[in-house]
Amino acid sequence: MGFFEPSPSKLLVVNDIPQCGVCALYKRCVTPKMPVWGYGRKGVLMVGEMPSVEADADGLPIVGSGLDLVQSVLEEFGYGLVSDCWYTNSIICNSAVQDEPTLSQVGYCRPNIMGLIQELEPRVIVLFGKSAVDAVLGPYWKEGGGLGSINRWAGWQIPMQEWNAWVVPMWHPDYVMNHVQNSKWFQDAPALKLWFKRYLRTALSAQGRPWDVVPDYVSRVQSMYDPQDAASWVRRKIASREGVSTFDYETNCLKPDSDKAAIVSASICWDGETIAFPWVGAAVGAMAEYTMSDCPKIGANAKFEDRWTLAKLGHRVSNWVWDVVLDAHILNNCPGITSVKFQALVRLGYPDWSVSIGSFLKGGSGNELNTIHLVELSKLLLYNGLDSLCQYEIALKQRAEYRGGFLF
Repeated sequence: MGFFEPSPSKLLVVNDIPQCGVCALYKRCVTPKMPVWGYGRKGVLMVGEMPSVEADADGLPIVGSGLDLVQSVLEEFGYGLVSDCWYTNSIICNSAVQDEPTLSQVGYCRPNIMGLIQELEPRVIVLFGKSAVDAVLGPYWKEGGGLGSINRWAGWQIPMQEWNAWVVPMWHPDYVMNHVQNSKWFQDAPALKLWFKRYLRTALSAQGRPWDVVPDYVSRVQSMYDPQDAASWVRRKIASREGVSTFDYETNCLKPDSDKAAIVSASICWDGETIAFPWVGAAVGAMAEYTMSDCPKIGANAKFEDRWTLAKLGHRVSNWVWDVVLDAHILNNCPGITSVKFQALVRLGYPDWSVSIGSFLKGGSGNELNTIHLVELSKLLLYNGLDSLCQYEIALKQRAEYRGGFLF
């Protein structure tokens, strides 16, 4: 703490937390329901995991070498932890009997952190550790049944649309310092500390808010139920010979090999303008013309659309210029980060849009049919359109990272 910073003991303000206490942790700690620490004058909210036994005894959300590490980086940027930031934890009571919070405890305490974000309206939210990531991003991520390793989230500067705030996950400082202090057992300790500092600097260097106007992706998807309207739109775009497009199929199974395999709907995003339509009538013929055209096309795991196009239209897709899944791997080879849903969350701040219909689209492997026929058509087309729109927006973000490299 800087010499002239105010005493943190004067900054403890008790919050009204809905339904707090279900986990009963408050009965076993010295400082129950620990309040937020700091004035937050520069709009940075830091969220840890759980107060340690020492922190609980001191009545502070973080103490020790982890606190020293955070403060050392803050000072490089002219920040004071107490004066310029707020600090809290995903679990605000220490258990005294465990090292890490459980998922159920995170769930019980989540209304606290969500209410705090709404109240404070931070510009930057730094998430220290997996429990903090789960508390803040868990409700916006449903794909794959869980968050997975903290390593897949660490370092992303997420332009979260929900709060128009930068969200930057990373390892907990106590975890980093534990590696450093036991470096003879952890070969990666120096690199881990280096990357922690780099990621925290990334958070602090964020300027303003992510969005001047938070985008409304749903309103940008136009559902066309008339196949003639869809065909006319597609042919008009082909004739213009301008721009780049993404397209996406929704199908009743993974592979197109069986007699029952069918494309149910399709969508195209062309320079940000997006339509979705049922796979019937004149729209199918227009898609044949589009996929054979030399118009540059962006895919996401393009072999899927390529294989279905060959099976149903009799030719492969012409002029692929980008694949957001492959390029996600090229730009960052960390496991578990290449899916469109993950890239949409970390690059666009847009949450998983498959929540309402995702279960209907999942069949078995290969040619086993799913239950897509049970999905209301309007919901299916919106989902399909969001796939293409997000793929397009992700490609733009990825392209910018190449710094003048590959172009489309």
